[in-house]
Amino acid sequence: MTKEQLLGNLVFQVANSYVGQKEVGNNAGWVDKKFEAKMVAMGWQIGWSWCAIFYKLCLKEALEQYYSMPHDNSIVKDILKVYTPSVLRTVANRKEDLSLTDFTVGSAVCWQTGNSTGHVGILMTAPNNDGIFWTIEGNTSDHNNSNGDMVMSRKRSLKSTDKFKLLGFIKPRVI
Repeated sequence: MTKEQLLGNLVFQVANSYVGQKEVGNNAGWVDKKFEAKMVAMGWQIGWSWCAIFYKLCLKEALEQYYSMPHDNSIVKDILKVYTPSVLRTVANRKEDLSLTDFTVGSAVCWQTGNSTGHVGILMTAPNNDGIFWTIEGNTSDHNNSNGDMVMSRKRSLKSTDKFKLLGFIKPRVI
């Protein structure tokens, strides 16, 4: 197993531990105030879409496990600084790592969603022969691809639509 695969598995495990976290509505906070405090500590603000902040939280906690270091570790901070509340800005920051074919469990799956700042999920399974894969995502629901109210697993496709264009995968980075 490569270092990226190990870190990716940790990202997935952290994300999976948050499945079921539910917001109170309208991107105004969460039922679980401990989870809300973690999201605020990552930079989330009331009213903001939060899928990218959720990915950053999962990556941070996975990096801390990977490096077995305290929360204020400079390596973790260095890696996290390119991840922003805007998926499109994060994609621009990591454009050299964006790929439609190079991924691992725990990779960020990035989409363009209409005129928004994008949407991101965490890869659970590699795409099958039909291009179907599973993710864990924040700010999603069964009825809205990119602006829902909880952390949940989603069935996704490599095929893009007019309103939900797959940009690619970004593997977690190990320094």
